[in-house]
Amino acid sequence: MQLHRSGSQQNKKKEIIRGYHPAWFVFSGENVLFAGDSGKLVLANAKTGEVKDKKDDITGKVRSPLVEANGSVWFATDEGILYKVTLSSDGKVTEKATISLPDKGNAIISILEGKVFVTGGSGQGYIAVYSESDATEILSQKTDYPVVSQAVTKSGKNFYVYFTQEEDYANLYVAKFDADKKMTVETVYTSETKKNGEDYLLIGDDGKVYYGNTGNGTITSVDVPKEENPDP
Repeated sequence: MQLHRSGSQQNKKKEIIRGYHPAWFVFSGENVLFAGDSGKLVLANAKTGEVKDKKDDITGKVRSPLVEANGSVWFATDEGILYKVTLSSDGKVTEKATISLPDKGNAIISILEGKVFVTGGSGQGYIAVYSESDATEILSQKTDYPVVSQAVTKSGKNFYVYFTQEEDYANLYVAKFDADKKMTVETVYTSETKKNGEDYLLIGDDGKVYYGNTGNGTITSVDVPKEENPDP
């Protein structure tokens, strides 16, 4: 993927993000932030390609999507580092926090109501929860295998992290993160079919969780538990 800086042909420069994995990006106003296997972040004007700012000191290769929430962008690297950066209106990238994740490898990030949910892993897997405001760890829990897909929703005061793992069968799990900051994991769906492709999870407009596997060509829907907020 190439990003060209505007200017005369003689002075034209380019930023190249190389890697086997695809480059990730997120838009911020008229700018776009890129990251990939190069271990750098590049912020550029989306129309002209003019490079506004870049960071060359990222530890590892970016192996999660860039997730924007409330003025900050979060991402993780294969070295097990979670980053939080901000993008200013004048085109500057500022690092706000770096956090060591429970394991290295690919990662997936979801942000919901002040909580940052990160899943991933290499040998074992993990589910980790952080505060969106100050990036402190609230909880982390191991899973049997690396987590390869996740979707987060909330019912009442409880958060539900639906996830799949890097295992032979296309099973679906849920981790309930309650108001007491405790987490319990249950098996939601046990598959008799071996996986043959990538897993995908999403929360539908109807509130259900939809789970698909590209190799199996099937989609399974799961109801999220209905819980009411208790009266104060």
